[in-house]
Amino acid sequence: MEVISFTRASTIGPLIDFVEQGGGIAERVFKAAELPLQLCERPHALIPLRDQFKLVEYAARELGDDALSARLSTSIGAAGLGPYGKQFLSAPTLGEAIAQGNRIFASVLQSGTEMRLVIEKDLARWSYRVKDRAEVGRQKNEVLALGYMLDLLRHFMGSKWVPLRVELSGGKPDGKAFIETLFRCDIDTGELTSTIFPAELLELQNPTSHGSKEVQADERLTQLDAFRDCVEELVRLSLLDGRPQRAWTARRFDMSVRTFQRRLRDSGTSFAEVARHVIDQEATDLLKNSGLSVSEVAFELGYSDPAHFTRAFQAWHRVSPRDWRERHGVKRLKTSPV
Repeated sequence: MEVISFTRASTIGPLIDFVEQGGGIAERVFKAAELPLQLCERPHALIPLRDQFKLVEYAARELGDDALSARLSTSIGAAGLGPYGKQFLSAPTLGEAIAQGNRIFASVLQSGTEMRLVIEKDLARWSYRVKDRAEVGRQKNEVLALGYMLDLLRHFMGSKWVPLRVELSGGKPDGKAFIETLFRCDIDTGELTSTIFPAELLELQNPTSHGSKEVQADERLTQLDAFRDCVEELVRLSLLDGRPQRAWTARRFDMSVRTFQRRLRDSGTSFAEVARHVIDQEATDLLKNSGLSVSEVAFELGYSDPAHFTRAFQAWHRVSPRDWRERHGVKRLKTSPV
């Protein structure tokens, strides 16, 4: 596997709160999924989709709550989907909302995924399909997606609206009765996770204001179609929990470290070079936009000693971080000791 599907951290919503309020240990859940706990503080961060599968699955196991993904999606609602949700809820009609949403889904919210609307006679079928073949936590992701889909539809239909039929792929889910109670509708099994409703409802007008411009594609998602692009995004994610690690990154591709390093060499690069490139990008962005001191920037990037960061930055740019700020018109922070 050389190309990975990614999703936004916002799709897991207040997972830590759910786990801790349920008596579980959030740190144990994130450790099992090999993801940084700080992720919930970065809703726009990208995470491997199959790791999101695992995170929700392990959280459900931690709590003994088979309906956790349904509770997450009903709690967050469309507002938790960021720019995608905002775009959907601003369309003039339901039909245009679904058309726009389907078009931008993979480039704004989650790659490696297809949203599709099919009209059969007088019925509309809106479906969700993940191309990744990962199995652990897959159905809980489908339930999560179904909850979001129902919330988006009910923005136009009304909170008490019930589809003619709701289908969930992967067989009968554990906790089916409770999930149905949360979703306020019956759930049948189907080939794809789908909602089916009268096609005439696609003409429904948006009950709230509308007219915003279509959300622009996120370059980070649209460019994740090559091996190196995926490695860069994984390095960026790993910075949330310290320095980038070869072994952790290789596991995301289901590769041994040796195979992973050989694949990087075949691409004309190395892990150290990719990590340096990403750290440099993050460093300049933080120095320019975050307002953090140089020492704080160093700690954000996994350096235990700010002086090590300063020396590395000087090697890359031939100037210190503080001088770089001055050259780029960034106000020097009085708290910056370096």
